[in-house]
Amino acid sequence: MPLDNLPVNIVGAIFSLCWFLAGLWAMKSFSENHKLHLPSLARSFMILLSPLLGLIGAAAYVFLTQQKQISDLIKAGKSASQKKAEKMDLTLLDEHGRDVQQKSGNQAGIPTVKKIIWDALNLNASDIFLDPKNDSYLIRFRVDGAIRVHSTLPVQEALPIISMFKVFSNMDIAEKRRPQDGAFNAMYKGSAVAFRAATVGVYGGEKVTLRVIAAENSNRKITEIGFSKSQFGIVNSALKIPSGMILICGPTGSGKTSTLYAMLSSLDYNLKNVLSIEDPVERVIPNISQIEVNSKAGITFASVLRNSLRQNPDVICLGEIRDEETATIAAQAAQTGHLIIATLHSNDNISTIVRLTDLGIPLRNIAAALQLSISQRLIRRLCPHCKKTAQLNEVQQSYCTTYNIPFDAIKQPHGCPKCGNTGYLGRIAVFELLTMNDNMRKVLEQPETTITDVKDYVESTLGTAALGSRIMSYVINGETSWDEYERATINF
Repeated sequence: MPLDNLPVNIVGAIFSLCWFLAGLWAMKSFSENHKLHLPSLARSFMILLSPLLGLIGAAAYVFLTQQKQISDLIKAGKSASQKKAEKMDLTLLDEHGRDVQQKSGNQAGIPTVKKIIWDALNLNASDIFLDPKNDSYLIRFRVDGAIRVHSTLPVQEALPIISMFKVFSNMDIAEKRRPQDGAFNAMYKGSAVAFRAATVGVYGGEKVTLRVIAAENSNRKITEIGFSKSQFGIVNSALKIPSGMILICGPTGSGKTSTLYAMLSSLDYNLKNVLSIEDPVERVIPNISQIEVNSKAGITFASVLRNSLRQNPDVICLGEIRDEETATIAAQAAQTGHLIIATLHSNDNISTIVRLTDLGIPLRNIAAALQLSISQRLIRRLCPHCKKTAQLNEVQQSYCTTYNIPFDAIKQPHGCPKCGNTGYLGRIAVFELLTMNDNMRKVLEQPETTITDVKDYVESTLGTAALGSRIMSYVINGETSWDEYERATINF
């Protein structure tokens, strides 16, 4: 029995006991004297009323006790929820670094918002999705490149949460149909984390996507992102050349931005004038002039790049080469004394050359401008705590037999609490480098050269350094699975 209920319990117990004893006394007196005089009549009424009053007393006792206990439980629940929220070392900030919790009118939903963000950051999630599904909202995280379900919220609980995210991101909470985008920040365990928010009206409600931009991923040095010793030497030498183009290629989610920032961080800003054109600026780098693209205001990659040449930069960083105009200006700048570092959406290094020709750059200009092409992938690492020997099919067994690979060297995911029952824990960056040497230039400068000729030459040159071969080496070493190899190389 809770000590807080002691006064209520004592009063109820004494009240019930008194009426019970009074009833016993009345019954005894009635049995000794059956004469109907006034005292006996009073005692008779006492006999009739005492059980009823005893029940009333007992009911009052139970009611008051339960009410107090329920009240205490509610208070305890609220207190526990508040304490749990307070224990999270997490502070939500707007884009300018100001505390945004006071901007939201619904303070009751703050613990839920914090819990979603806290869980995502603890899992190293790269994206948070809030999707309307019938009468509820599905909360999902993208962890190590794969989406997993986190929880489900009823609509009446999810709608205030969505409004809070929109308030944090400086969006119009009344607009639920047109796409909107914004940003907010957070301090997580003493580290800054940025979030890019995007909303869009879909069937059944409003979809919200939060992209997590962790500072620790953006702050990685070039020696920490996964280059082999020989690859690091090639990249480091390319960053020291006075002019040319370095392209970082791969599909969405392959880690191009992290590699780009790592390369920028390795530059000596005291000796070089560096301009960066990004959409959006994901990480602020001291001593670099960063320009954010805004198409609505007419600030495009091409227009800013054209203007930046008047700033006499030594190095120009392009967040992405998207169109023919940008590609043309970048290729020209690379041939006129500027080092261009940019990303490009393509599957591999051969596709990079094909993509540049599609953007209107002749092969001879590619030979003159391009110095280094880096193609990369992020593959999931098998959980070291639960991985097991793989069950190989006939094709896989034949491959292993051909290349003298022991069957038991190939591992597959299993799943355990440490990896969230996915079988994977963390990711590995895999790179393929294509350098523009004299032999490569001769191939590209020949008037009769075709893309097929370029592909044949590149394949014969790369050999085991090709992206597919490097990923397979991780499979043979038991660091990733055959499924990951097939997923990463499906477009080759």
